[in-house]
Amino acid sequence: MNIKPYIYHITHIPTNKCYVGSRIANKVSAKEDFWKIYFTSSAHVKKLIDEYGAESFKIDWVREFKDDKETIEEERKFQQENDVINTNLYLNKAIWPYQDYKDPERSEKLRKVNLGKKHTLESIQKMREVKKGKNHPNYGRKFSEEHKKNISESLSGREFSEEHKKNMSDVRKGKNLSEEHKRKIGEGINSSEKYKQAMSERIITEEQKIAIRKGVSQRWSNMPDEEKSKEQSRRSLACGKERRKEICRKAGLARWAKVKNSIPTLEDFFG
Repeated sequence: MNIKPYIYHITHIPTNKCYVGSRIANKVSAKEDFWKIYFTSSAHVKKLIDEYGAESFKIDWVREFKDDKETIEEERKFQQENDVINTNLYLNKAIWPYQDYKDPERSEKLRKVNLGKKHTLESIQKMREVKKGKNHPNYGRKFSEEHKKNISESLSGREFSEEHKKNMSDVRKGKNLSEEHKRKIGEGINSSEKYKQAMSERIITEEQKIAIRKGVSQRWSNMPDEEKSKEQSRRSLACGKERRKEICRKAGLARWAKVKNSIPTLEDFFG
């Protein structure tokens, strides 16, 4: 079967809002795929489906094309001609530069134009809200063990630049985890047999030890006085427990040394 990509146009009957999009990753024909397997990738459409149901949408038209390039070019052309992002008639919020998708030269130009641009905190929060909960494309999705293994293998062995490491460190600074959160992290780590095995086989070099000591020292010097006081109390308590255990152990050994020779043996009973 010759499976072709397609463009679709739908209307939400209760609100009279439209949406236009394309589908190039379909595994079956448009007739078998659209509104049976695929319900658009739009978070706004999905929200309306959750609220009103899939039957609240009307399929206006579906058009198939010979290849991906033609499909995305026709979609872009329709979106621009109808100015879909500047009219209240459409749910579309952006016209993606699909025409640059497979053009390295134009992609590089776009990269240079956007280089150094940073989103505001307000903008970042809005993007988070759009992808939160049911709006997230992976919401409710369950990955197979094989899929998880493939993801794990693809991420293992990655090496981060010093700048990247510094950025990740800066992002985490100032974040205070609740005691419950810390406990859950600890339980998750300690219950992992794979983690335990990996840690038991781990060999820490002298260079790594020095780096760990420096990191701990730096963390301590940057810690607020109140946090330092709490940490010192916790360490004192922990040391006190270990000291008491050692005292009890030694006392037990001493008692055993006194009485072990006076305990009757089998020979004493049976001669």
